[in-house]
Amino acid sequence: MDCDGELAPVALAEVAHEVPRRAKGVCSEFFRCRGCGKLYWHGTSWERIKDRLGRAAELARGGPISSEGPTG
Repeated sequence: MDCDGELAPVALAEVAHEVPRRAKGVCSEFFRCRGCGKLYWHGTSWERIKDRLGRAAELARGGPISSEGPTG
């Protein structure tokens, strides 16, 4: 996120004109930042972020480091 503001759920009908066609067919939840107004949804970036956070949590618990290194 750009401004670290709070995200609020918004209906697709309210933001359809801002959502890329590909995302409309795949995503069902959309969020608007209350700080800067930027629109977010759980797309491919979201999956990469979840994976990276999962690896970071594992490292924080003293788990193994993959052969690709800590950043994958």
